[in-house]
Amino acid sequence: MNKEQFLFELRGRLAGLPLEDIERSLDFYREMIDDRIEDGMTEDEAVAAIGTPADAAAQILMEMPLPKVVKATAKPKRKLSGAEIALLCITAPIWGSILIGVLSALFGIYVGIWSVVIALYAAFGAALVSGVAVALFAAPAFIMQGFFGEAIFAIGAGLVCAAIGILGIMFSNLVAKGVVWLTKMTAKGIKSIFIKRGE
Repeated sequence: MNKEQFLFELRGRLAGLPLEDIERSLDFYREMIDDRIEDGMTEDEAVAAIGTPADAAAQILMEMPLPKVVKATAKPKRKLSGAEIALLCITAPIWGSILIGVLSALFGIYVGIWSVVIALYAAFGAALVSGVAVALFAAPAFIMQGFFGEAIFAIGAGLVCAAIGILGIMFSNLVAKGVVWLTKMTAKGIKSIFIKRGE
């Protein structure tokens, strides 16, 4: 396969994307092929080293925002007939309600997960602040009243609460990173479903 054949097929696989995105991708691969040719490869070798147009299109689509991928790949292969359109309209209250319910449930789960993360930050942040406050304010008040044992206990309790707060905030950071990673993996999974469907 030569460069023009590769770029022609790649353009076809990206057909649903905005024109500027298609041109940017084609320019990138055109330049990549030209660089390899300048390094001493033949045109066919340079194209073969890049991979297939299908692989290139899949890579481009995986890097695009999800709405663009859905718009580019979710187009029907043929026009719907009148009977199919009528059937979709008649059954819309059923499948529309189910779709809205599923999307609402997924959104609720996602919001619930982030609510747990925020609650973790709030709880451990409160432990840190209260531990510091006990050590800085309660302990001196006990010392001024002559309660040295209570002052030592307050300092110890404050340090323990502050340590729990610091460790808890570190744990909360890990949980938040995990949720962000899970979100990215879910988006990639959804993208890959649409990319495979569009091929």
